[in-house]
Amino acid sequence: MEQTHIYDYLGAIEDPIFNKISNLEVGQVVDLGGVTVLLNQFGLYEVETGISHDCFRSKKQVYEGVSKYFSLIIW
Repeated sequence: MEQTHIYDYLGAIEDPIFNKISNLEVGQVVDLGGVTVLLNQFGLYEVETGISHDCFRSKKQVYEGVSKYFSLIIW
């Protein structure tokens, strides 16, 4: 059984995490409570946790990656 959250129904556009990711400008970093997201000079989103560092091309990919990370630490 897969866990869902309210934003599965409301849409990501209503999610404060998605909004923080969407409002990043080049060179800015946002701390999401254990996950930092940087929009680098090449337009890639760098997502760093205590154990990993990944890059994503789109806001949607970042959002899905961050959501997956948070779902893993909750369980």
